[in-house]
Amino acid sequence: MNVDPKNPSSVPAEYLFTSASKELMDQVTNLNVNTNIFRFVSQYLTATTYTQEPNYNLTDRNIPESHFLLLYRNVLIDLKDAEEFTKANNQLLEESEVNARLAQIQVLQVYTWQYLVDTFGNVPYSEALSTSNTTPMYDDAQIIYEDLINRLIENNNNFGGQGFTSGEDLIFNGEMSKWQKFSNSLLLRLGMRLTESNPELANTAVQAAVSNGVMESNEDNALFQYLSSPPNTNPLWVDLVQSGRNDYVVANTLVDDLNELEDPRRTVYFDDNLASGYEGGIYGASNSYANFTHIGSE
Repeated sequence: MNVDPKNPSSVPAEYLFTSASKELMDQVTNLNVNTNIFRFVSQYLTATTYTQEPNYNLTDRNIPESHFLLLYRNVLIDLKDAEEFTKANNQLLEESEVNARLAQIQVLQVYTWQYLVDTFGNVPYSEALSTSNTTPMYDDAQIIYEDLINRLIENNNNFGGQGFTSGEDLIFNGEMSKWQKFSNSLLLRLGMRLTESNPELANTAVQAAVSNGVMESNEDNALFQYLSSPPNTNPLWVDLVQSGRNDYVVANTLVDDLNELEDPRRTVYFDDNLASGYEGGIYGASNSYANFTHIGSE
């Protein structure tokens, strides 16, 4: 009677993997000014009311802190626990199944670490995720990148078995061939980022990724299918539709370039709310929602 059924002391790996996947996809997708402002930093969007973030004021809402905390606590620690649980209970699975599950976990770990390094540069890595060490050292960003590349190269041969299946794997529904392409495409991206700082390792990564097979079409895309009702709806829908708020318009820095190129993607990226065509709000200024192009509904 003293056991709390809503506070488990041990959580199976599949639940941890699913939770980490959703937390990661939520953060990657989110555009809420309290959570993730990368669409401001890249000048895809600008604001109508709260202009701190488009003017690169990141501290009023503690954006770096919340981004950092979420990726470590909600994603990487869950993936670490899923990895440890899978290894500890390997007698319940075939060896190929254990390797496949660990391979899926590894891909999301590397993706998250790269996301952190691309955002912050040097971050805790080799001493991170330990409850006994509350002051881990910060590792050099390039050294982390190099290790991530080696991890993915070694990971390529582990996708032969059945990993987390449909219902547990909410990205590829257990299709391991797609996980392998995702892994190698991530390896390709890591390699391309090092072409100037470490061309030898970059070449090794690119050659390994291409020879082992990368994503070839939209059929291989890593997609997370959200549900149609809260609380598991797409964060974009939450902020753009459900909230009833009009906080964002498309930035002129993006619209002007696409207009000049007569880019056909405009009909999807942007809404046809202006009779005069597509016109972006002035980046960093306070913009009227009615006077500038809105984000496309698709």
